Amino acid sequence: MGASPSRVPKNNTYLTDPCTVDELMGTLDTGDMILFRGNSMSAWWIRWYEMCDYSHVAMVHIRTLDGDSEPTMCIWESVCHLDNLHCLLHGRVKSGPRLVSLRDKLNDYIAGSGTSREVRLCVVKLRPQPVEARMHLDQNLAGFEDHTCNRSYYPSHMGVVGSAMGVWQLPMGDDSLQRHGAAPRTDYTCEQLIACTLVKMGAYTPTLDVNKIHLKSFLDGSIPEHDRQLAVLDQINYHMIVKPPPPPAHGLIAMNIFQEV
Repeated sequence: MGASPSRVPKNNTYLTDPCTVDELMGTLDTGDMILFRGNSMSAWWIRWYEMCDYSHVAMVHIRTLDGDSEPTMCIWESVCHLDNLHCLLHGRVKSGPRLVSLRDKLNDYIAGSGTSREVRLCVVKLRPQPVEARMHLDQNLAGFEDHTCNRSYYPSHMGVVGSAMGVWQLPMGDDSLQRHGAAPRTDYTCEQLIACTLVKMGAYTPTLDVNKIHLKSFLDGSIPEHDRQLAVLDQINYHMIVKPPPPPAHGLIAMNIFQEV
């Protein structure tokens, strides 16, 4: 049988040379998605159940926060645990939907990798948009972050298991999404948050059935074409290895790299 007509063919590009956190961040734009490969037991279970190489998805947002004059590269995600990362909208650690520093997120991810000090992830980019469309996407994204993050959901570990089993729930009071028949909910899984975010940004229409979006949906091109609106996910999945920056060189050692052999 041929592929479903709603499926957009996706290509997987595997970058063999590890890049640093700075090199990765220099390639990212608002709306790009990063898929992480966790090392915990729950992450392993999700990967096994969904037959996916990754266990977590989040969205990049380059946002100028209140009181700042320069934008910060952030990551918008939902997590079921407390760690040492502070939500930039709350100024404290929290579970559920949160906006955190992308640099801190990546460094924390690397720190949890053990002795390898290298981590695997995948970047799925939103295709470039005209200026007005980019502004529209950004404004809608910030508005959804403010509205959703302030509600301070606290997903449980059972919510993570439920996400892998396809037991989806939607935010209470979200009429545009509840008409698909999903029950009100009090938490967000990571993929549920990103699917709802894409709809609220206007990247996809409200007809998108977010109940059917799984981690692999961002990788396999199965999001229906008729639900695409302002933005389209790029057809290339960029799989890569990220490492911490090398230690700073000093004195003559730093100078020698500029000398000809």
